[in-house]
Amino acid sequence: MAATEETRKQFFKKLANSKQPETEEMSFIDHLEALRWHLVRAVIAWVVAFVGVFIFIDWIFDNIILAPSQASFVTYEWFCQLGRSLRLGDALCMPPVDMELMGTTVSAPFMSAI
Repeated sequence: MAATEETRKQFFKKLANSKQPETEEMSFIDHLEALRWHLVRAVIAWVVAFVGVFIFIDWIFDNIILAPSQASFVTYEWFCQLGRSLRLGDALCMPPVDMELMGTTVSAPFMSAI
């Protein structure tokens, strides 16, 4: 029984030692190289996000930015259901809001998309 207890202790000692990461010193240039790759990946992620937004700009404007102008907006429906459950009738129901985007400068439509 002593042999199994000793082997168990050795096993857990090896397991504990294997979990400790090896510390490796990086030079200043190595840190700059790591920073450069982090920045490259961040720029790639931003470019992909911008391309995705410009591809789906109509959907984004219709379903996110101008969504409160529609009568089927989720918050309006919740308030309408709440009013009906409280037996207030249509007192909390919102009518559709007439909303238009107005550009007062030459670059306004482009800038509103950005």
